[in-house]
Amino acid sequence: MKAVYKYEVKNGFITLPSMYNIVSVGLQRGIVHIWAEVDVNPEIKDKSRVPIHVLATGQDIPEDSVHIGTVFPDPFVWHIYKGLRGSINAPR
Repeated sequence: MKAVYKYEVKNGFITLPSMYNIVSVGLQRGIVHIWAEVDVNPEIKDKSRVPIHVLATGQDIPEDSVHIGTVFPDPFVWHIYKGLRGSINAPR
């Protein structure tokens, strides 16, 4: 079974179950969060530490990353990218 969970972006990473699908990016109380569909099967314990890049307009985009959303904390605009390389298995 799947459910949508919220993850706060901290230190440039989020830890997700290894089977996930990012569905939204947004701000809550001024903090960047990512919502993802995850498999809630308790037998699946593998997790991945996924690199997240928060970039201002005009900043260089890291190689091997994809845009997953943009947030607008007045007066700024932050573009959120998920790194495709660098994901590592997180401790269980």
